[in-house]
Formats: sequence, C-alpha cells, structure tokens
Amino acid sequence: MNEETKFDVVPFTKASTLVDVIIGLRYEIENGKIEKRLAIIKARGSNHSRKIYRYEITSKGVEIYE
Repeated sequence: MNEETKFDVVPFTKASTLVDVIIGLRYEIENGKIEKRLAIIKARGSNHSRKIYRYEITSKGVEIYE
C-alpha cells in the first residue's frame, strides 16, 4: 500500500495549523470490490471518533456506515 493512503501515516504539511478538521479518505479492496473509507484525522477542540468508516457517494449525498 502506498504511504499516502495509510491513515496511520499523516505527512507533515503544516496544514494542521491552518485548518480545524482534517478528513482522510482512502480506498480498500474488500471481497473483490473497491470500498471507500473515511477517518477524521484531526478535529480542533473535539473529542472525535477514531474509527474508520465505510462511505458511498450516492444521488442523495454522502452515506457513512458504521
């Protein structure tokens, strides 16, 4: 797996001093299908979830699954 797609490796970009929320997006192959994953890397002033969620982009918007 490419280092840029891992959630356990966040590149040093100095962006964390400029933004309130950093969201990580990646793809995984599961059961022969490409699945989209999302994680909140940083949320300023928030005790946010550390979980990785599956998501889909649908005609109704973004659907996030537990």
